[in-house]
Amino acid sequence: FEAGVNYNSKAPESILAYRGNIYDVNGIELTKNIPRLKLSIIPNIINNADDTASILRNIEEVTLLPYSILEAQLKNGIESNDPSRPITIIDELTTQDAIIYDVKFAKYSGVQITKDVMRQYEESPLFSRIIGSTGLIDANNAENYMNAGYSLNETVGKSGLEYTYEKQLRGINGKTIVTKLSNASSDSLQFIQDARNGSNLYLSIDYNLQKKAHEALKQYADQAIIDLEIEENKTAEGTVIVMDINTGDILSYISLPDYTGEIFSKLPSTDSIDALLRDPARPLIDRNIMENFPPGSIFKPIVGIASLEESIATKNTVIDTKGFITIQNQYNPEIEYVFNDWDNHGPLNFSEGLARSSDVYYYYLSGGYQDENEYFQGLGVDKIHEYAKKFGIGSPTGIDLPGEISGVLPNQKWKKTNLNEPWVVGDTYQLGIGQSYLKIPPIQMLVATAAIGNGGYIVKPKLVKQIGNDEQLIEIENPKNKIDISDNNLNIMMDAMKLAADPYGTAFTGEPENINIGGKTGTAEYGLPSYNEEGKAEYKTHGWFSGFAPYSNPEIAIIVFLKNGVGSTHAGPIAKEVLEHYFNSKSYAYKLR
Repeated sequence: FEAGVNYNSKAPESILAYRGNIYDVNGIELTKNIPRLKLSIIPNIINNADDTASILRNIEEVTLLPYSILEAQLKNGIESNDPSRPITIIDELTTQDAIIYDVKFAKYSGVQITKDVMRQYEESPLFSRIIGSTGLIDANNAENYMNAGYSLNETVGKSGLEYTYEKQLRGINGKTIVTKLSNASSDSLQFIQDARNGSNLYLSIDYNLQKKAHEALKQYADQAIIDLEIEENKTAEGTVIVMDINTGDILSYISLPDYTGEIFSKLPSTDSIDALLRDPARPLIDRNIMENFPPGSIFKPIVGIASLEESIATKNTVIDTKGFITIQNQYNPEIEYVFNDWDNHGPLNFSEGLARSSDVYYYYLSGGYQDENEYFQGLGVDKIHEYAKKFGIGSPTGIDLPGEISGVLPNQKWKKTNLNEPWVVGDTYQLGIGQSYLKIPPIQMLVATAAIGNGGYIVKPKLVKQIGNDEQLIEIENPKNKIDISDNNLNIMMDAMKLAADPYGTAFTGEPENINIGGKTGTAEYGLPSYNEEGKAEYKTHGWFSGFAPYSNPEIAIIVFLKNGVGSTHAGPIAKEVLEHYFNSKSYAYKLR
């Protein structure tokens, strides 16, 4: 700038930047950016004008917006943490209306036509909870965003990947500043700061696999409600996740109930969002990572591996399961407890005990057994706890979505602290079959199952595969952590899970045509009991399926959870349909062997 020259700068004109888009693994666009025009008022300018009331009356006359509403919006703006932030009074203007309003209100510096970009999402529910939503900065977070260089009228990620990858997705607006050299001159200087669009996210999720998993889960979840004669809370609830066991890339990620993406598209309706928040089925809750459930028998492979590692059992260990065991109360020997199996399986070796999902076999492995004729040393709660921790149970997986919880992996200290009761052998028996106080989100059992199939590596699940644009794409690296488990014992468990998915085992309903897999079903009791005519307690059950495929050279792991269901009857067929779709779409030619 030259000294002595009279410069007159106009208000900077914003140059719109676009938020990065999100794509599936095949390049299908899951988000769009829609430019919009808005009529806005700047509260502190309007409030400090000599004719505030007449400005509002003029706006009312032109726009037909009631004076009382304009007055309330002005008041809210003045009392906000940033009175200079434009307040939108009419959104999504047509170009014709924007021109009319620009002329009508040209004399008021506190009334402006502003430009913005709306987010539009995939209409189906397939990606809604994954992608999440955007919105204006909340007052309680305003300081943090301002310190990071945001203005308070910017849109930011509120949930899902929009939130996790806010830094990468965010576009930074540019601006044009025009400065006249003097009032008497037409000469001017123009300074342009270019807009910087946000980076795109490229997911590992396949749209068609996602669609298939959604359809299968909904079908069998609804069928389970009918089969089990569920009278209350009949909403289909469940999850399906498919993951690459070597990279952690998530290939499918479904949680029911869900909601359509268009609810948060463009200008979300307050009524529709309120309806979501009031829905007793809580569709905004991601059952994959935000809720805990007892895993039931899909936890048995961890107990089995622990027993092999600690020399409690070998692959040749035979236990006569008999259908139940009885133990005496440790404080009063006259009191006897019965722990039932779901069937009398007779003598079983290690692989058969897992394949038939014998509870008695795992009572022995976990808590041991002793009577006048037999002594069997079990793992005990501390060892079960130790090995479960190695497989990631009770700790967040680190998936790139907000809201993940840790789950509950109980031990003696946990029970004493939370219930002020001592741990007893019956607790260990129940823990050994995935019940007791054990409650975890499905994502943890997926990671644990993957570790069995990939040689003992804990991988961190991730939905985003690449970040960038056409000029530069950055591949997201994902380090793996090796568990201190022998390869031999992992192979023994893989063989047992293969047998479980064969016609002999309980997981046979999850095995796809012409492909061998390793699988495990679970049916976990939950809630309060009801009593049948014979006075026997009956519980509602969660249905589970976990597995890896193909058996010969595992590449993916799958977890299926149904809030109401039976593992073999309902969860297994879901896994089968999803796995068949995956392998058929990849044109795999694996043969049974």
